[in-house]
Amino acid sequence: MNTTTRITQEDFNDALKIFNWNEKLLLIFGLWPLKKNKILSTMWLGYWILFITLLFLDLILNINDFDHVLVNLNDTIFYIISFTEFIVIKIYSNLFKQIIKNSIDDFNIKLYKTTEEIIKFLNYNKKSKFLCKCFTSTMMITALFYYFTALITTLSSNTIDDEQFENNSSSRLYIFPYRCYIFYKINNDKKYLMTYAGLSPVFFIGAISPIAAKCLFITIVYHISGKLSVLVSKILQIDANSINLYNDIQEIFMEHKKLIEMGEKTRQAFSIILFVHFVGPTLLICLVGYKILIDIADDENYGSMMPYICYIVLVLFSLYIHCIVGESLVTESQKICEAYYYCNWYNMPIKIKKYFILGIVRSQKSLCLSFGKFGVFDLRTMTTIIKASMGYLSVLRSFLAAEAE
Repeated sequence: MNTTTRITQEDFNDALKIFNWNEKLLLIFGLWPLKKNKILSTMWLGYWILFITLLFLDLILNINDFDHVLVNLNDTIFYIISFTEFIVIKIYSNLFKQIIKNSIDDFNIKLYKTTEEIIKFLNYNKKSKFLCKCFTSTMMITALFYYFTALITTLSSNTIDDEQFENNSSSRLYIFPYRCYIFYKINNDKKYLMTYAGLSPVFFIGAISPIAAKCLFITIVYHISGKLSVLVSKILQIDANSINLYNDIQEIFMEHKKLIEMGEKTRQAFSIILFVHFVGPTLLICLVGYKILIDIADDENYGSMMPYICYIVLVLFSLYIHCIVGESLVTESQKICEAYYYCNWYNMPIKIKKYFILGIVRSQKSLCLSFGKFGVFDLRTMTTIIKASMGYLSVLRSFLAAEAE
C-alpha cells in the first residue's frame, strides 16, 4: 500500500468486500451464517448424501477391478472432504456467526491509531483476497476440465446421427466424469446426455462448495492474523510516560483476550475440516501418483494423464493454502509474546508490571489451528503429508514392479 495516499474509511469498506464474496458463495448452499436457509441447505445435503452413496455403491460393485477402484477412490475421498466441510459449516453455523460478526466490527478506521496499524491490517486483507482469487481460479479451471473431458472424449469417439440420437443403441463407450453407480443402462446418446446433465449439480458440490469453504477459512484466519499483527504494533508503541498508560494497557489486554477467544473458536470450528485435509491429501497424492505411474507403465499418452496431473496440483495447492494460513496464525501469535518482552515493561509501575507478566504468561501458548487432537496445522504439516504419501506410493510402486516381472 502506498503510504503517501491518505487512508480513509472507504479503504476499510473496500476491504470488507471479502465478506460479501463469502456471503455470495455460501448463500448458494443456504449456509451463510448470518442468513441461513435450512430448506436449501437440506436439499443440497440430500443430493450430496445420494451422490456419495452412489460412489460407495460403485466402489463395492467393482471391488475386483483394481483400476476402477483406484479412480473411484480419488472421487470418493475428494467428495468426502467437501462433504465434511459442508456439514461442519452447517453444524457450527452459530459459532461462525459470532466470529464473522466480531470480524466485521473490526473494519472501522477509528479502531486504529497509526498508519502502521492500518497498513498491517489491510495487508492481511489483501493476502486473503489474493489467495481466494487464486484458489477460485485454480479450482474452477480444474473442475471444468475434469467435468467436460469425459463428455468431449465420449462424443468425439465417433459421429452422431439424428436417428441414433433419438432411438438406436450405440456401441460407443460412455464415460462419465464421476465414478458413481448408474441404475439403468446407457445405450444411446440421448440417455447419456440426459444423465450427464443430471450430474451437473455434482459440479457445484465438487467445485463451488470447496471454494466457499476455503474462502471462509482464509478470510477468518487471515483476519485474526491481521489483528494480531496490529496488536503487536500497539504493544511496541506503548509509552511508559503517557498519562493514559493504564487505559492503553487495559485496551491492549481486552483486545488480546478477544483475539484469543476468536482464535479458540476458529480452532474448534475448523478442527474436523483440517483433520480430513490431513488424511485426505495423504491418500489422494498417493493414489493419483500411483495412477499416473500405471499410465506411464502402460505407455498411455500424456493427454489422458492431464486430468490427474491437474488434480494432484490442485490437491497440493489446497494443502499449501491451509498450511500457509495456519502458519501465519502461529507466527503472529508468537510475535505477541516477543512484543511483551521488548516493550520495557520492567521499567513501568508495579501495577502495570502485573498486567505485562499476565500478558507474557497468556501469550506463551500460541494460537494455532489443529487437525483434530493430533497436532498443529502449519507448513511442517505439508512436509509430513508429502513424506507419508511418498512412503505409501513407494509401497504401491513395489506391487507395480512385481506385476511387471
